[in-house]
Amino acid sequence: MASAEFNFIKIADAYTTGSSLMPQKKNPDVAELARGKAGRVIGNLVALLTLLKGLPMSYNRDLQEDKERLFDTADTVRATVRILAAMLRNTTITRGLPGGRGGSGPAGHRPGRLSRAQGPAVPAGTPCVGALVALAERLGNR
Repeated sequence: MASAEFNFIKIADAYTTGSSLMPQKKNPDVAELARGKAGRVIGNLVALLTLLKGLPMSYNRDLQEDKERLFDTADTVRATVRILAAMLRNTTITRGLPGGRGGSGPAGHRPGRLSRAQGPAVPAGTPCVGALVALAERLGNR
């Protein structure tokens, strides 16, 4: 999505997190969590269908079990649609070929080079490369 090879869209930073291994990559957290919520909602549907598969018994007390699933589904769908709508309002479609002018290159290798030159462990170089990639994006260089 945000790597040079798949730079079709740009999601605002408020809806993504950086990758610890590849600082130029942005993980689409909101989209991934929304996809995960689908399993919860489908599970609630299966539970409701199972509950309602037969006719209720005498006083319909078995139907009191539908409320928890129904309200959870309504709350989950409402919250998910709201956050996805906000994310989509802050998403732009990249013009031209995916990857723009070649992307940020093998930025995933840069922390290791910095670390070998400076001496600290590989993750210590990652914030430096992440900051350089962010600066390059702000300046319009991909």
